[in-house]
Amino acid sequence: LQCVCVSGDQFSVLRFDEVEHGWMWINRRNNSSFAVIRNTEQSLLLGRNTVDVANLKDKCTASLLDSYITVKFTSCGENEFTCDDGQCINMETRCDQFPNCLDGSDEQNCKLLRVRDNYNKKIAPFQLDRKINKIIKAQVNVSLSIIDILKLMEVDLEFVLKFQIKLEWFDYRLEFWNLKETSINALTEDEVSKLWLPTLIFTNTEHNDVTAGDSKAEITVFRDSGFRKSSSSAAEEINIFEGRENRIQFERVYTKIFRCEYELSMYPFDTQICYVKISVMNLDKFGVMMNPVKIQLDGSSVLTQYILTNWTLDYQNKTYPDKGIQLKMVLKRRIINELMTTYLPTILILVIVYATNFFKDFFFEAVVSVNLTSLLVLTTLFISVSGSLPKTAYVKMIDIWLIFAQSIPFFEVLLHTFLDTLRVDKDRDINHHGKPITVENNDATASKTSSNIFNKKKVSVINVQESLDGRHSKRSDQLISRDEKEMVGARKTFYDNVDKKSKLLRYGEMTALRGIPLFIIIFTLVYWQQGLSHYFNNFE
Repeated sequence: LQCVCVSGDQFSVLRFDEVEHGWMWINRRNNSSFAVIRNTEQSLLLGRNTVDVANLKDKCTASLLDSYITVKFTSCGENEFTCDDGQCINMETRCDQFPNCLDGSDEQNCKLLRVRDNYNKKIAPFQLDRKINKIIKAQVNVSLSIIDILKLMEVDLEFVLKFQIKLEWFDYRLEFWNLKETSINALTEDEVSKLWLPTLIFTNTEHNDVTAGDSKAEITVFRDSGFRKSSSSAAEEINIFEGRENRIQFERVYTKIFRCEYELSMYPFDTQICYVKISVMNLDKFGVMMNPVKIQLDGSSVLTQYILTNWTLDYQNKTYPDKGIQLKMVLKRRIINELMTTYLPTILILVIVYATNFFKDFFFEAVVSVNLTSLLVLTTLFISVSGSLPKTAYVKMIDIWLIFAQSIPFFEVLLHTFLDTLRVDKDRDINHHGKPITVENNDATASKTSSNIFNKKKVSVINVQESLDGRHSKRSDQLISRDEKEMVGARKTFYDNVDKKSKLLRYGEMTALRGIPLFIIIFTLVYWQQGLSHYFNNFE
């Protein structure tokens, strides 16, 4: 009979016992000390085996509570993993989410994180330099990716940002097992719950929102260094990586509302600068230092009302870096919308207002009506624009333009009213609710009027003589005639007979025709020069 047996380096022997139908692990120096392995003869004990050590007289097994231990026998090389059935596979394929062993044992017990018993997840992994008795803070590298600026709320002084935050750090108190170079080493939720995570505060949110390692977060480990092999006492091969040399990465997408102080004094030539301010919780400030690393834009830089021209990630205060970091975004307004909805309409209205200066003198009422209507439209536009913007203590550029636009028709009404008072005609009647009346300026009329005021309590400053009395001139009747052609002709005759030699009249007409357009042109040039110079200024 042939005996299938294996001799150890010293005193142990392994042989298959047909009577016991198993392998006997015998101490050659003491035959009464042995262990039993229940496995077939053909297995040659390769792979994972359960060993009964109840009859083994050895100090290493004497203190065991259970008489069964797991032992793996292998013929695999140094960089290979031994499957439970003895098959050898590449160590890199261990726990890669694909079964490579025939029995699938390479995807079992895929533990990635080992935490010491005294590990405190509420304390940051800072270190103490005992030579200088100084705390070395844990360095947390922060990177941000701007996905989209969802909304800019100028009235509420807020903006909504969708972004991805990425944190990287080292924790010397940890060990990682079997890290991969080519695949993601993702921690399970159970492993994450045991881990210290940097808790950062978004200080310019309403409720000081914080980062959290919830189910939406991705926490992975990067293989940045070499490893050491597990000891021979371990039941399987393990590549052990030190936490001080392999970085942990936290990654999560957030959508949050941030506060932004919109500076609108130059609106619509304004450029806004909004921030995302991040700081460390008070508990971690003594042991954590944030380092701004990378910022990138994943979405579009062209928004509905703005263009994102620049974005940076830096310390809030470079002199005191422990104050925190901030994302700075420079937003330049797209002025074309305001040009089309505000500036173009006001310019067209001002052109119409100026055109009233070329109306015939006898269309005085039309001149006043057009200017007052224009003033009403401009006032309505001014109220609409002001209502769409935050209420501020300062005057905006758009306010200056609209106030200027309103002042033109207002001045036009005053100017034409003044000019009309300079056109004197002794026999002039006026239109009073469809009837001509004559203004008498003699002393008797004044005396009679005064008497009526105090004695009869009737308000009357003129002596109205109605056309039905037959004391009005033919021209007075024509001025209020229902025949438009006759009425226009009468008015033309009246204005032809007025005294046009007055210097004030000539100066007033020159102001209307030349002074007002000159003022508009000068103001417009100065206004747009100031606005555009600010608009194209570099705020980066």
